[in-house]
Amino acid sequence: KTDAGIAYREAFDGVWQSLDPKSHAACETAMASVESELARMITMAGDDRMIPLRDKRGRLTLKPINDRIKKTDDTKEKKFLESYVLADQTMKTARKQIKELTEAAETLVSKALTDHPDEDSFSDLRVITEYLRLGDEITATKAKIREAEAALDVLAYEKYPDLTEDEIKSLVVDDKWMTVLDSKIHGEMDRISQSLAGRLKELAERYETPMPQLVQRATEFENRVSKHLQRMGFPV
Repeated sequence: KTDAGIAYREAFDGVWQSLDPKSHAACETAMASVESELARMITMAGDDRMIPLRDKRGRLTLKPINDRIKKTDDTKEKKFLESYVLADQTMKTARKQIKELTEAAETLVSKALTDHPDEDSFSDLRVITEYLRLGDEITATKAKIREAEAALDVLAYEKYPDLTEDEIKSLVVDDKWMTVLDSKIHGEMDRISQSLAGRLKELAERYETPMPQLVQRATEFENRVSKHLQRMGFPV
């Protein structure tokens, strides 16, 4: 499913770009901005000035940074921290823009698939979309089956204390043991039948030629040998 997800993203981007290249380019720019600002924040987070601002788990949040900006008289430190906060704001704005553009694109592409069901350029996306839909449906169905089996197990466990001796015997002997024995017996019978059939075929092939015919052929060969010996001057 991971590979299908990647293929879907690529096919979706291709269709989106063909339908609305302007919004697609804007999304690409916003994504590049997120990557750039995130890399910048990661680098800044490793600065020694950030160490006292981390919580007990080593995490860095905006509240202590903003508090430090208000308290510090160090111009360089304040500028450094304000730069970090600005990078965070820029990244969040870009992420929001990506979300909005993507949602609009999904609506646009979905409408295009519906309005143009025979468009060849949409075929890859259409197939992958259906594949993912069926995969989600299978997953949901399996979850329902597991829930139903769990509920059935609970009902069965609750019923066990109320079973009579005859019912227990019927469940153990008739429904369980006899079923297994019947399966094994039929399996052994099938194995023996196949073995016998193979042996009969082998014998049929071996004795396909009748005995009188074999005797006649042996006599013919014997006569041929005698004639050859006579020609060679050997007494027969």
